[in-house]
Amino acid sequence: MDLGPIRITRAPRSSGGSRRRTARWSPAAWIAVASLVGLSVGAGVVAADVILAYRAFGSVGSAGSPFKFVNGANYATASAQGFQLDTYANAAQTSVTVAVNGADGAASTYTLDTLAFQTVVATTVAWTLNVAVSSALVATGVNAAYVSYCTAAPTGVADTGPALASGIDGNGNPWAIYAPTCAGTQVNLPITAVGSGASIIVASGTGAGVTVLYFSFLLAVTNTGASTTTPATITVLAVA
Repeated sequence: MDLGPIRITRAPRSSGGSRRRTARWSPAAWIAVASLVGLSVGAGVVAADVILAYRAFGSVGSAGSPFKFVNGANYATASAQGFQLDTYANAAQTSVTVAVNGADGAASTYTLDTLAFQTVVATTVAWTLNVAVSSALVATGVNAAYVSYCTAAPTGVADTGPALASGIDGNGNPWAIYAPTCAGTQVNLPITAVGSGASIIVASGTGAGVTVLYFSFLLAVTNTGASTTTPATITVLAVA
């Protein structure tokens, strides 16, 4: 799944049109978000298993999922430029493999809104969505890694002001990760630590095919590459 070395001399324009400054890319900086079945990936950093679990009326759902993962609005641009690859493990799209190229400098806009969470059918009850990092990423060469989710599509990301995380890595290079700009309820979770974010309520009567969460992947790696010892697990638990 490793697409090989990528060197960018001019940062891309995001789907929202925001221009970013020059970024340098590591040859082994691919972050893979693998499905629960443990798909094998090539060289790079295996970041997390991202899966959907759900409970309806006190029992675990089985026949048909009320939600699914889909490509976000910015995915086509990110994929065409070689920044992200989404691969779905099953027809129901309840788990997804996401490969993301990590920057060794400031986080950019290319991985914003590249994965979305949608209703499969119209809801007849209210659903509570709980997003959690249930096991943490253990890796070398990763300065910081975050998953950001929001109830509205992100419109960009700052490169000044308070950072989610910042520092100078072991090679002497400064790095920073900034939160996306989002008009809805937004949570930024580090995948290098176990934790959970605020619950999101999907109202009864929400139509089919409605995006209820927009996911973005924010990570910074060293310019000498990165590797995983233990991938994280990110779970979206939907409870009715």
